[in-house]
Amino acid sequence: MKLLHSIVALGFCDVPQYDDREIELDAYEIVLASDDDKKMFAIDGIKGEKIWEKEIRDNPTHWPFVSLNYRVYFSDDSKAVRALNLQTGRDMWSLEMEHNIAPAIHLSKDEDTLFVPMVNGQIVAYDVTQKDKVEKKWTYEAPGELESPMIDDMKNSMIYFCSGMENTNYKGDLDEHEEEDMASVFCLGVNYQGEEVWRVAFDDALSSPPVLYKERVHFLGFLDGQILSIDAKTGENKTLRELPDISDGYPALDAHNGFLYAGHAEGGIFSANLDESDEAKNFGVEWEDELENQQAFSSILHCEGESDEMKAINFMVFASENDLIKYDVEEKEVVWKIPIPAASSMTSPKLYIFETLL
Repeated sequence: MKLLHSIVALGFCDVPQYDDREIELDAYEIVLASDDDKKMFAIDGIKGEKIWEKEIRDNPTHWPFVSLNYRVYFSDDSKAVRALNLQTGRDMWSLEMEHNIAPAIHLSKDEDTLFVPMVNGQIVAYDVTQKDKVEKKWTYEAPGELESPMIDDMKNSMIYFCSGMENTNYKGDLDEHEEEDMASVFCLGVNYQGEEVWRVAFDDALSSPPVLYKERVHFLGFLDGQILSIDAKTGENKTLRELPDISDGYPALDAHNGFLYAGHAEGGIFSANLDESDEAKNFGVEWEDELENQQAFSSILHCEGESDEMKAINFMVFASENDLIKYDVEEKEVVWKIPIPAASSMTSPKLYIFETLL
């Protein structure tokens, strides 16, 4: 059995596929949070039907995280991190933080650690292995509030993210020369013990989470359309390449084929090949779909089967301004589309799901 961890949405397959819990691989819940009416709800991944709905006391500050142990993690404007039962929507625990929480919290791929970023530049790591008890592991002082959500890298035991520069408690050594030449943000690699391993300045604005592919971490700038690629372990060997203008929604990586799925700024979606670029260092566009000019406002969640017999599973789910859309990558067509509240009112009203492939 192979365990995969990725940003995905699970879609329909003609031949039923099952995970180690005897659940059809395409039957996972899609959990959304709406800050328009302070509700969270779960959608059936096959039919696009609502499973449960729950009122929450404050506006969510980011999209939910969904884990294999049936937990939904999210934070809200009341400085609280909360865990719900995925099957019922019932509360499991709530953790009050000292400062406001920045978008977005992150669950490690082994599901043992929850990373909670604060607007003051702190990142606090919590042990969430126990069902009803949460314990603090460490606190890291970033240069400033996170400019992008973080991702984690189990192979190198690292987390990657981008940060501004306004935290006076930051312990990194910035000399006068570096401050004069300081770019818009810092791209950072921090290990699982909360220690900064590398820091690279980047002269662009970032809001999307980094993309990890082939031992390199890619940071996507949305103002100048640049992708900064860095050696994930050392922070060295920088390269810059160009990407078409992307929408506010977060791209998704197809690590099997080296494709980056993203929304066009003017509407529609496209696929860029991370392994290829032309002489002008522009990524090649593999395909695109105008989708009647609907914009991808949320993250694009992608799932593709690992083995040959499971390649039929190749779908994306993302939110436009008013709808949640499931898209068949192979057929280049919409599978289903359902209206959802306030899809555009959050930067990323969607989830991370972890899949198990046999």
